[in-house]
Amino acid sequence: DALPELDDFDSFVLGGTLIATCSWKRGDKGRPWQRPLREWLLRQRQTGKPLLGICGAHQAMTVVLGGEVTRRPGGVAAGSLPVKLTLAGLHHSLFEGVSAERGDAPAFNFFNQEEVSQLPEDAVVLATTEDSPAVAIDYGGGWLSVQFHPEASHSSFQHWVDEGIIRPPSSEFAYCPLASGRTLLSNFLAKPAQILQSMKANVDCSTCKEIDAPSTISMLLANFLASASLPIDGSKFRLLDLQTLMQHLPFPRCLPISW
Repeated sequence: DALPELDDFDSFVLGGTLIATCSWKRGDKGRPWQRPLREWLLRQRQTGKPLLGICGAHQAMTVVLGGEVTRRPGGVAAGSLPVKLTLAGLHHSLFEGVSAERGDAPAFNFFNQEEVSQLPEDAVVLATTEDSPAVAIDYGGGWLSVQFHPEASHSSFQHWVDEGIIRPPSSEFAYCPLASGRTLLSNFLAKPAQILQSMKANVDCSTCKEIDAPSTISMLLANFLASASLPIDGSKFRLLDLQTLMQHLPFPRCLPISW
């Protein structure tokens, strides 16, 4: 599919890939499909609109801005793993309300064999793991990225384990139900949602609004609405409040841009 027009949406989520990102180094244009993605990222950066990168996109955003991605010395990271928030992460809106789910630490679903090993200039690490130095990054200018998968349920990964695609993680870190991912996505969407709620809209119930300009809804929410089969009539989106919407989402069908 063609990459989305930047004027058509208020925010974006860029998903991951099974293709190695570490081969896409500075000065290397990468695979044919990566070239337009690099150009799109640079243009999107200029808009200042929020962008959340996940897994391979976390790595691609780093490389585009001059950082480095390398193979993990410890091999594949897999499982519902605890993360350690840095001081910046503890006070960052992306992690607001994220609760401890592995001992005293937040946890997220991981599956990656590469990692960000060198940050771009001025980027700030929000979270680390025991053996990865940057699993959540704030680049400034509306750009955020995470190495883990807030969009995917544990059952999606467990299916891959059962099918032999992923080597089973240790029992200590086996994939398990987590609330952190939904909280993080909700936090990312909060700003675009506030913009939508401040628009002139016809309020017809206590939990939903009709918005006359579909181009103003975030790409992620638009995809949520479509995948959840909520009523859309072509000229209006019917938007449930974010908390209600999150309770009915068929995860992991929430990535509007996939590689």
